[in-house]
Amino acid sequence: MEGDLTSTTLSTWFDDAEALSLEADRLVLYTPTGFKRDIIVSRYVPHIQKALRELFSADFEITVLAEGERAFFPARRTIPLISLS
Repeated sequence: MEGDLTSTTLSTWFDDAEALSLEADRLVLYTPTGFKRDIIVSRYVPHIQKALRELFSADFEITVLAEGERAFFPARRTIPLISLS
């Protein structure tokens, strides 16, 4: 997303965001405040989808969780996207 958004925008809205899950067609992000979640959803989901489409040649649904909502996200065993071994 660096090509589409300024470094200030990325650090302001995504510095404390965490990817919780990347599944076949869905990315789940967590950000610690509802305010940041609302801004990300209203302004930046298309940018995230575009970046994922460029990386994976597929369309993704984006879910953004905020404080208090993370507990409702089911914990799953995840497979690392990149293996260093």
